[in-house]
Amino acid sequence: MKKALSLLLASAMLSAALLLAACGGQKNPDVTTTDGTKQTTESTSAAGGETTSSGESTNTTESTSTSATDNGTTVPGGSAELTGKEKHPDFMDVNFGGKTFNFAVSKGWSGGWDNYEIHAEATGSDNLITEAIINRNAVVESLYNCKIRDVKTDDPNTLLSNDVALGTSNYDFLMQLWYGVRETCMNIANLDIDFTHSWWNQDYIEAMSFDYNGTKVLHSISGKFNLIMYDSIVSLFVDMDIYDRARAAGKTNIDLYQTVRDGTWTIDTMITLMEAAMTDANGDQQLTFEGGDIFGYAAHPNILAQYGFIYGAGVKTVTKDESGAYVSMSASNTDVSSVSAIIDKAASVYKSPAYGRIGELNSVKALANGQALFNVQWMIRLHSSEELINYGVDFSEKRIAVVPFPKYEESQEGYGTFISNRGYGLQVSKAIKDLNATAQFLEVFGYHSEMLLYPEYIKCIKTQCLCDDGAGEMLEIVLKSARCDYGIWNGSTGVINRIGEMVVSGKNNFAKALATTSKSCQNVLDQAMKDTYDKMN
Repeated sequence: MKKALSLLLASAMLSAALLLAACGGQKNPDVTTTDGTKQTTESTSAAGGETTSSGESTNTTESTSTSATDNGTTVPGGSAELTGKEKHPDFMDVNFGGKTFNFAVSKGWSGGWDNYEIHAEATGSDNLITEAIINRNAVVESLYNCKIRDVKTDDPNTLLSNDVALGTSNYDFLMQLWYGVRETCMNIANLDIDFTHSWWNQDYIEAMSFDYNGTKVLHSISGKFNLIMYDSIVSLFVDMDIYDRARAAGKTNIDLYQTVRDGTWTIDTMITLMEAAMTDANGDQQLTFEGGDIFGYAAHPNILAQYGFIYGAGVKTVTKDESGAYVSMSASNTDVSSVSAIIDKAASVYKSPAYGRIGELNSVKALANGQALFNVQWMIRLHSSEELINYGVDFSEKRIAVVPFPKYEESQEGYGTFISNRGYGLQVSKAIKDLNATAQFLEVFGYHSEMLLYPEYIKCIKTQCLCDDGAGEMLEIVLKSARCDYGIWNGSTGVINRIGEMVVSGKNNFAKALATTSKSCQNVLDQAMKDTYDKMN
């Protein structure tokens, strides 16, 4: 019997081998990625394809990952790749029983500046973002048996105040433009949420949380659902037509995209490009907006452009001590000479003859008119036509790219792009009754936003707003380099304001300013932590 079984087993193994050979395919072993997850990859060579010594096809190859999605969402247990159209494996049992989750959100101002990312109505157009919002909501509502509703108002916090005062629970969440800690909202650290999930903005949560009296305090959160946050990124816009003309004329041989990729994009390199591109169109020996001249760089300080160079150099004005409490810049925790050198380098941009101090309105028009190689704008101006109507300009026909703010020097690790405090995160009402349901909703809302909304937001900007694939790659670098600093969100500390003034004026008195203001700035932070703790708990 043993002999017969052996023969049968050998026959089966031979048949399987012949079948595999006939199909022309092979199964590669599991490989471990850099993040420690395992992937199983199947490669199939088309007829006539060549195969390398490693067994990989050099012709037509299909690869299927069974552990993680392209955007970094890990699939537990190596199950089939998630699409966002099904429940996340961690939340299979979630059912809200028809509950409606209500958002009180800012109506905003100036066209597109509002919290538009929660609910949308079909317009009949091909707006990818609008369609993605509708699709995300439909999927969440269907999978988890709930409804998503928002109410837009000039003062959404009033709606939550009424709830708290009356003991009702009509609104669950608050999304309001501009930074603010409100007594109507709870400490989100008390909710059972796993903030290590990829759909949360880790940098934002780290910057906006602190420890006080042994208690973790988190007054707001942000993630892939929070599009106005990405819209609030302040970035360098590039007129690629001006850039191409400068290269064609032999004024520069700098490959902008490759320089960014190589990590050699510095303030000095930017100035070189600025001065290569500047053009005295009317020959009057001076650069003016009215004369139709071309500036290497045009930006108004009111748009916070000067801060971009400071954050681009990796500077933060507020850090944390070992206890998790906010700490302001001071002579004891700051390399004063290094920051002072960064300020001087940033100031050199504003001292360049290629810089145009032409006012906020004209700086926007300069980009639209083809009069500025570099311009500083909020990201929202790439896709929101409503925002640009107020300026009477149209970027739709422009060949625009975005690049991160340059480094101080090449040895610096990574780029830094700052997020202004216009686009604030989400807060949770104190009036909610079911903490567990609230936490679960935020998790699934965040997950499906990561899968169904955020990719479409990126796709919209890449395909409808930027000029080429290289510009799309630059966009990804900008988004990945975006950093939050509590010092710019709570501007009352005043440190970044003083630094910004030094950059624009060229009058660097950083050491003296730090010595005279660090104590008062720390007092502001201490009071802010106390007030936030008292309001949240």
